[in-house]
Amino acid sequence: MKFIGQECCKDPAKARQVVLAYPLHVASVALKTTAKKMKECFRQCFDKSILTEWQQETEMICLSTLWTKSKKIKASPKMILPHRKTQISKLAEDIAHEFSNKNLTLLNEIAKFENVPVHFDNYENAFDGMLLYDTDSSEFHIHVNIDNANKQDSKRGRFTLAHELGHFFLDEHRLGLKYGLLESHASFHNINQKLPIEEEADYFASCLLMPRDKFRNHSSEYKRQSGNRNFSLDTLLNLSESFQTSILSTLIRFGEVGTHEIFAVISKDKIAKWFVKSTDFPNWKFKFKIGDPVPQTTVAGEFYNMENRKFTTVEQLDADDWFNPPADDHRADRQMYEQCFYSDSYGYVVSLLWFA
Repeated sequence: MKFIGQECCKDPAKARQVVLAYPLHVASVALKTTAKKMKECFRQCFDKSILTEWQQETEMICLSTLWTKSKKIKASPKMILPHRKTQISKLAEDIAHEFSNKNLTLLNEIAKFENVPVHFDNYENAFDGMLLYDTDSSEFHIHVNIDNANKQDSKRGRFTLAHELGHFFLDEHRLGLKYGLLESHASFHNINQKLPIEEEADYFASCLLMPRDKFRNHSSEYKRQSGNRNFSLDTLLNLSESFQTSILSTLIRFGEVGTHEIFAVISKDKIAKWFVKSTDFPNWKFKFKIGDPVPQTTVAGEFYNMENRKFTTVEQLDADDWFNPPADDHRADRQMYEQCFYSDSYGYVVSLLWFA
C-alpha cells in the first residue's frame, strides 16, 4: 500500500475530519491563485480520466477546504504546532520503518516505490532541491543540485532528498503543487527556516532519517559500548555516521529526542544566529542575544581566535559564562562542559553545552 495520501485518502468522511484539523496556513503562504484557477482545479478533480470517483471526492474535499480556510488566514505562526508535529513524525517514521536497513533509511527505494523519479544534476546555485509536477505526464519529479554539494548518498544530499520527499508526502504540499495552489519553489539548506512549508519539510526529513526510537536506542547503545563514557561531541559524531546525517541535523534531532540534556549555540563570524535546547535543559536567561556577538569568555568566543581549527577539546566552564541562572537554582552548581566544532556544510561554529 502506498503512503501517499494515507491521511486524507482513506475515505471521504475521514478526509474531511483530517483536513479540517490541518494548519492550513501552509497552503496560504505561497497561495498564488485566482478564482478562475481554483475553478479549473475543481474541474480537474471531476475529470474521470484522471481520478476514480473515490479519489475525486477525497481530493475535492481537500482542495475546497484548503481554499476556504486559506482565505481566512491573517498570519502564519513561525513554529510547527505540537499536533502537527505528531502527524508529520508518525507519517515519516511509518515510512522509515518500511524502507530501512538497520539505521539507514533507504530514500531511493522510497522514491522508486512511489514512482517519483529523482534527478541528481548540475543546477549551479539555483537551489538545493525542488519538487516539480509535470502536468503532461501527471508525475512528480525531484531535482537535487549536486553543484551545492548535494552528491548522491552524501549526508547533505540525503537530507535534501528527504526534504523534497516531505513536500511529496505531506498532503497539503503535494495537492497544492499538483493543482497550482502552491507555486514550485527552490528549497535551500537553511537552519533558520522562515516559511512554514519549509519548516514542515525539514521536520519530515529529520523524522524520516532519524526515527525517534532508533535514534534513542542507538544513543544508549553507544554509551554502553563505550564503557558508559560521558556525553560529548563524540556521541553526535557516532549518531551522524550511523544514520548518515550531518552533524548539525543530528544535533537538532538530538535536542528534541536525545538521551541527554543539551544546549547549543550556532554562530557565524562571532555572531549568535540560533540555538538548540533540549526540553530538559534549564530555562535560564541567556547572557547573549541572537544577532549579538557570543560571550568572549566562553569556549566559542575563544574558538574564533584559533586558526584552522575544526574542533576543540571538552572544556569545563561555569553555567554563568553563558547564562544568568537564579541564585537559588542549584542545578547551576553542576559542572558544565563546552565543546565547539565547525560545520563545513553551513559555515557555522556550533558550541555544544551540557552537564555531567
